Amino acid sequence: MSRSSISIVRLFRDVRRQLIIRLRLAVFFSVLCCVAMILLGAWVLSGSLGWRQGVYLPLLIDLTMLLLVLAAILTYSWFCNQISQESVMLDSMEKETGLPSGLLLGSLQLERTIPPGVSQVLARRASEKTLFTLNHSSDNLSGEKGVQLGLWNKWASRILVVFGLILLGLTFLRPQRSFMAWSGLFTPIELLAKPNLPDLEISPGSSDFLRGSEIVVTVRAAERNTVTLYRQTVGDVLLEESSPVHSAQAVFTLRNLNARTEYWIVGSDGTESEKFILNPVDPLLVTDWSLTIDFPYYTGRYSEEYRSQIPNLVIPNGSRISISGVASGRLESAFLVSDGGEEVNLKVNGNAFQGNLYPQQSGSYLWKFYGENGDPAALFPEPIEITILPDLSPVVEVLLPGKDTLLPVSRLQPLVVQSNDDYGIDRLELMVYKADAFGDSSNFVAQQIPIGGTRSALVRPVMDLTSWELLPGDTVHYFVAAIDNAPNPNTGKTREYLLLPQTRAEVQRTAQEQLDDVTEKIGELQDRIETESQINQDLETAASNDRSETPLARDQTNVLGFEDQEKFKEALETQRQMLNAIDSLETELANLTEDIEISELGDVTLEKELGQLEDLMSELIPSQARENLEKFLETIAEMSSDEAREMFSDLVADQEALSERLEEVQSRFERAALDQNFRATTAETQELSQLQKMLTEAMTDSVDAEVRAEQQEKLEDRADDLRTSLRELEDELETAGEVAARDAIVGVQERNDRAQSAMDEASNNLRMGNQSTASARAQDAATELTEMVSEMQQAQQEMAGQSMQATVEVLRQTATDALAMATEQASLREEMREEGARSVQQLRGDELALLMGLESMADGLGKTIPYGTEQNRILSTQIGRAMMALQETLESLGSQRGVPSGSPPAVEQVIDALNQLAMTAMAAGQQAGQNGQQGSGEQTMEELQQLAEQQGSVNSQTGQLKPMQLGDQTMESQLQELSRLQEEIAEQLSEMSTSSDGKTALGDLDDLALEALGLAELLAGNRLNAETLRRQEKLFQRLLDAGRSLEQDEYSEERESEVPGDIVRNQASQLSDRDMGYLPFQIPDPDVMNKLSPAFRQMVLEYFDRINRTVNQRGRAP
Repeated sequence: MSRSSISIVRLFRDVRRQLIIRLRLAVFFSVLCCVAMILLGAWVLSGSLGWRQGVYLPLLIDLTMLLLVLAAILTYSWFCNQISQESVMLDSMEKETGLPSGLLLGSLQLERTIPPGVSQVLARRASEKTLFTLNHSSDNLSGEKGVQLGLWNKWASRILVVFGLILLGLTFLRPQRSFMAWSGLFTPIELLAKPNLPDLEISPGSSDFLRGSEIVVTVRAAERNTVTLYRQTVGDVLLEESSPVHSAQAVFTLRNLNARTEYWIVGSDGTESEKFILNPVDPLLVTDWSLTIDFPYYTGRYSEEYRSQIPNLVIPNGSRISISGVASGRLESAFLVSDGGEEVNLKVNGNAFQGNLYPQQSGSYLWKFYGENGDPAALFPEPIEITILPDLSPVVEVLLPGKDTLLPVSRLQPLVVQSNDDYGIDRLELMVYKADAFGDSSNFVAQQIPIGGTRSALVRPVMDLTSWELLPGDTVHYFVAAIDNAPNPNTGKTREYLLLPQTRAEVQRTAQEQLDDVTEKIGELQDRIETESQINQDLETAASNDRSETPLARDQTNVLGFEDQEKFKEALETQRQMLNAIDSLETELANLTEDIEISELGDVTLEKELGQLEDLMSELIPSQARENLEKFLETIAEMSSDEAREMFSDLVADQEALSERLEEVQSRFERAALDQNFRATTAETQELSQLQKMLTEAMTDSVDAEVRAEQQEKLEDRADDLRTSLRELEDELETAGEVAARDAIVGVQERNDRAQSAMDEASNNLRMGNQSTASARAQDAATELTEMVSEMQQAQQEMAGQSMQATVEVLRQTATDALAMATEQASLREEMREEGARSVQQLRGDELALLMGLESMADGLGKTIPYGTEQNRILSTQIGRAMMALQETLESLGSQRGVPSGSPPAVEQVIDALNQLAMTAMAAGQQAGQNGQQGSGEQTMEELQQLAEQQGSVNSQTGQLKPMQLGDQTMESQLQELSRLQEEIAEQLSEMSTSSDGKTALGDLDDLALEALGLAELLAGNRLNAETLRRQEKLFQRLLDAGRSLEQDEYSEERESEVPGDIVRNQASQLSDRDMGYLPFQIPDPDVMNKLSPAFRQMVLEYFDRINRTVNQRGRAP
C-alpha cells in the first residue's frame, strides 16, 4: 500500500510500529551479544577441567545475565514510552519533512475529529495537502529515533555474528571444555557446594621389601597441595615427611629400612589414609652357578666350563649349553630370555635350577629368577652374550699347477691341493672327466682322498691318466671338491681346470728339455767331482807326509788319528752323495724313457738313444765301487793307517776315473740333447706348416673373418716361438762345430722371418676385409714353412751322414793302426827270441812306444765314437786286453837285465789282442759304411717303425681338424688329403706283406693294411668322428708294437691263463763259488792297477767286469 492511499493517522501508526520493531530487534541483538560475551568469558574462566566445586563465578555470571535481561527490559520500556508520545514523534517527523511545527498535529486532530464550525471540505483538503507532502518526502519519516535504532541494529548484529562465530569455533575445537564451561552455568547453586575430593591412592601399600633396599612410596593426591607421610619402625620414634603435590602426585623415598615399618598418609585437606605395613625380607641371590658348553663332535673341541664370569661366547652352531646352579632361597621359576623374546625355561627344584640351551642365533640372553613370593632375584649372573658361528664351506685351492696347462708326457699330473675348514675336512674328491673334439664328455671319475678331520691339509695327489684313451683333440677337465665332517656336510669346490694332451711336437720338445736338464746336472756333478778329487788328493798327500814325518813310538798303535778319521769320513760321505746323485740322474733318465714310451710318440731314434744313454748311466759306477765305499766307512775306525791310506788312495783314483767317465758321458748327453733339439724343432716346424696349410685353405670358407684372423695371429705367435727355438739350435750347432747344419738353420731362420711377416699381413688383411690378399699372403707363409721343413730334414740327414762318415774313417784307421802294431809286436817278438839282437832297455822302449800308440788310439776313438755305444764298448775292451798284455810284457822285461832270455808269454796275447782289435774295427767300419743296409728282419722292423711315425702324423693332423672350425668344403678337402695319406700307408703295408712272410709279432700285415684302407675310406666319405680317431690310434699302437716286438717268437693280443702244474720239490744243492759272488777271473793286483792311468784302469775294470758277467750268466768260462 502506497503512502497516497492511506490517511495521516494510519501513516503515523505505521511509523510508530516500525520504530517498535527496530527497537525490539536492537534490544534482542544486544541481549544476545551480552550472552555471547558472558559465554566466552565463562569458557575462559572455567579452565580446561571445567568448573571446580565451591566456585562463585557461575552464579555471578548467571546474576549478570539476569541483570542484563532486566536492563534490556527497562531500556525497551523507556524507548517504547518515548515512541508512544505523539507530540515527540510528530515533531521529529516535521523536522525530517520540513513541515511547519504543529501542522501534523493539527492535521491528525482534524482527521480524527472535525470541530464544529470547521468546513469538512477545507479540513479534508488541508489533510490531503499534508499527506501529499509526507508522501512525496524522500526523508525517513521515523526521524532521528529511527536512525539511532538502525545504527543500534547494525552494530549489534555484527557483534553478534563475530561472537557467534567465535563460540561456534570453540565448540567444534574443544567440545568437552565448552560443554563443562557452559553446563556449569545451569547449576551454579550445585557448584557452590563444598567439593568431594578423590581418595588418596598409595603405592605400594603393604608389601615385602628387600632388607636394606630403598622403598619408593607414590601418593596420588588429586586436588591437594601437599601430603604428609608418617612412619614408625619397630623400636624407633614416629617420623613424618611432607612433600608437595605436582600433577596430582607426590613421591617419598624411604631408605635404610631394616625392620618392620608402619606408615600412612595425611593430605592437606585433612584426609587420612589407612595404615600400611612394610615387612623386610632377605633378597634372592643367585651366585652359585655353572655353565658347560658341549661342542659338536665334528669340531674336535673339548667341553668348556665357566663359573665366576661368562665371557662373550663364540660357539659353533649345534653347541649345547648346560646350565645348573643354586639360589639363596626357594625358587618359583627360572628362565632365560633372548633378544627376540624367546624363553628357555629352566627346571626348578627347591632352590636348585638346571636346564639346557641350544642357541640357534646370535644374541643376548637375560637371566630371570623369581622367588616363591614372586620377587625377582636381587643378584644374578650377567647376560650371556652368544655369537653363533655358522659351519662354513671348506676352502680348497689347487696350488700346482693352479692353471690350465699341458698334460705331462708321463700322463701323471702331480697336484698340490690346499684345503681349509673352520672345523675339519673329511675328504677331498678329485673329479676328472674327458671331453673330445666333437663335444662329447665322459662320465666323472672320482678319486677320494681321506683327510681325517684336520682343519687344514696340504696334499699332493697324482692324477694317473696312463690307462686313459686320449685321442687327438681330447681334453681332460678336473676340479677338486672338499667335504667337511659336519653331520650335514658342506662342500667347497675349485674352478674347473683344463689339461691339454701334448702334441707330437710338444712331446719332442719336452724330451729335449729334460735331456738338457740331465746334461746340466751332469755338468754340475762333474765340476763337483773334480773339486772333491783335488781336495782328496791334497788330503792324501798331507796324510802321507804326516805319516813319514812322525814315526810311531813303541807303545803307539798304527791307526789313524781322530782328526784324520773325521777328514776321511767327510770325504767318503761326499763321495756317497755324489754316487747317490748319479743314481738320481739314472732314475730321472729311466723315467724319461718310460714317459716317452707311454706317450706313444713313435720316434724310434729317440727311443734307441734314450736306451743307450740309460745303459751308459747304469754302467757309470762299477759294481764294486759302492761296496768298497761302504766297507771303508764301516771299518775305517779299525783299519791301520796304512790300510786306510791305501783305500783312500784307491778312492781318489776312482774319483779321477769317474770324473773322466762323466766328462765323456756329458759329451754324449750334449750330443743327444743337440740331436733331440734338432728333431723337436723340426717337428714344431712341420706341425706349424700343416696348420698354416689348413688355415690357408680355410680362408675361402664363409666363416667369420675375425675368427680366421685370430687363428692366424695364434700361428704367428707360434712362429715367433719357433724363431727362439731356431736361434737356440743355431747356438748349439755352432758350439758343437756343426758348421754346415748351422748355416742351414740360418737360412731356415730367414724363411721363418718371411713366413711370420706374411702371417702378420694375412691377419691384418683379414681384419680389413681383404680376403683374397690375406689368402695369398697366408699361402706364401705356408710355402715358406714347407721349405723350412724340407731344409731342416735335409740338414739333419747331412749332419748324421757326416758323423757316420767320420766314424767309418776312424774305424778304418784304427784297424790299419792295430794291424801295424800287431806286425811291429811280432817283429819285436822275433828280436826277443834272437840272442844278442837287442838289449832289454831297447825292447822296453819299443814296447812303451806301442803302449803310447794304444793310448793315442783310445783317445781318438773316444772323441769320435760316442762313449757308451756298443762299438765303443767292444773296441775299448779289445784295447784294454792289448794294454794289459803290453803291461805284463813290460813288467817281464823289467825283471830282466842285459839281453832277454826269450819273449815273454804276454807277447802272444798282445799280438792276439791287436789282431782282434783290427778285425773288430774293420767289421765295425764295414757295417757303418753300409749306411743302414740291414737284414730282412731288421729292415722290416725299421719299415714298420717308419709307418708308425707316418700314422702318428696322420692321426695328429686328423685331430687338428675340429679345433680349426673349418667349413664344409675345406673339411672335405682336408679329409680327402688325409685319406690319400692313409691309403699310402695301406699300400706300403700291403707291399711289405707281399715281400715277406706276411706275419709279424703282432699278427697279419694284411689285417693292418685292411684296417688302414678302411680308415682311408671313412675319411674319403667325410665320416670324421670319435670312432674314426679311436681306430686310427689303435692302428698306430699296433704298428708301434709290431716294430718293437718283431724279434719275439710269437705274439698274442690276449693273455691266456694256464692251470698251474704240480710243484716238484728239489733238494737244495750246495752253493757254488758263482752263487757266492766270487769272480771267476780275478782283477790284477792293486800294485799293477795303480801303475795305470785312471782311464786305462777303467778300461781294464770294464773288461774284467764284462767277462765275469758272461761267465756268471752262462755258468761257464768263455
